[in-house]
Amino acid sequence: MRPTWVEISRGALRHNYRLLRDHARAAGADLLCVVKADAYGHGLDICGRVLAEEGAAWLGVTSVEEGVRLREALAEPSEGHGFSRAEEAAKEKGALAPEAQPRILVMGGAWKGEAEATLEHSLTPVVWEHYQLDLLEQGARRAELGPTSAAVHVEVETGMARQGVAIRELPDFLSRLKPQSGTRLKFEGLHTHYASAENHATEQNHQQTSRFCQAALAARKADMWPRFLHGGNSSTLTSDDGTLARLHELARGLAAHLLVRPGLAMYGYLLPEQLQTGERAAEMAAQLRPVLAWKTRILGIREISVGDTVGYGATWTAKSPRRIALLPVGYADGYSRRMSRANVTESDTNTGGEVLVRGSRAPIVGRISMDLTMVDVTDIPGAEIGDEVALLGAQDHEAITADEMGRLRQTVSYEVLCGVGARVKRVAVD
Repeated sequence: MRPTWVEISRGALRHNYRLLRDHARAAGADLLCVVKADAYGHGLDICGRVLAEEGAAWLGVTSVEEGVRLREALAEPSEGHGFSRAEEAAKEKGALAPEAQPRILVMGGAWKGEAEATLEHSLTPVVWEHYQLDLLEQGARRAELGPTSAAVHVEVETGMARQGVAIRELPDFLSRLKPQSGTRLKFEGLHTHYASAENHATEQNHQQTSRFCQAALAARKADMWPRFLHGGNSSTLTSDDGTLARLHELARGLAAHLLVRPGLAMYGYLLPEQLQTGERAAEMAAQLRPVLAWKTRILGIREISVGDTVGYGATWTAKSPRRIALLPVGYADGYSRRMSRANVTESDTNTGGEVLVRGSRAPIVGRISMDLTMVDVTDIPGAEIGDEVALLGAQDHEAITADEMGRLRQTVSYEVLCGVGARVKRVAVD
């Protein structure tokens, strides 16, 4: 196996889930765990199964295709996922039987030709366009389902101008889901999505909450009562701005069950902006554990002399004799060229990325290429071929976080985690 891999800590994921679940329940809510985008780059199969084992009632994916993959992964024997014998025995006793599996919400809705797969795999699609109702209705009739058999969740547009039914159009949209219309579909959930996910304590989010309340009242006036109400994310759980309390009060008024949809926090991170929203965010951040560690090994080491250049374009020149280690990872793996180091002296640690070798930081030198990266290990005694290298994660007392890597890449931790390439093998560890 190519010596570049990602380790997914099942223990860290369990810890984060329990922390967020307990916090949500204390506020009168439950979790809809977001595992879209291959579980934010962590591996849908591994993370989906761990969360199912923990008793997660809902998992959220982007597409029908992702939902089918997740459903099939949950139904498969757990061999190869690294579970203990005790856990294997629990699976054989039916812990992941169909009736015990989580509900799966398809947050991106169903597209043409996907209605049959949606129904066959018991996926719950989000809807906001009339054509989606048409597709699902036709699929349900072809499958000879009875009235109100196929659950859907309706998304309301409250200020993002992305997905969602406009509030003024909601009564007409919901009228197509009334049981007396003879529909095979069932209105089960009402939700929205906040624009300022990184900082919930904004005026825009307060306005969105108010608009969501208007939408819920419009549904009630139309005599359409959702079983589930959801409109929050990681920031909602960690903010002190009162949004969660408002949503809980709204759900109570509708006799609905409140769900919150954490994503990034489930994998051990909060955005820096979230940490400015109050004490609760800082306390939660201190307790969360990063789930993903990205590793590789030293493939080769060479000595270079003064004046020698490293990598494509000769962008880095040695000012003194150096030891350069070769790593089998590059931008084809999602290791961004933005972390390349060029035209600086060896003493400059403020430009370009770093990796961890033997618990010490080693600067990247030259341009990161498609499959290879070079780092300077001159000041790391004993560094040799085969040494494990941490690209992202902890080693001894040092750590490189997705936040740090995001700053270097001028992006956010979401993109760093989701950007780890599919060819990098994900391995479950305890």
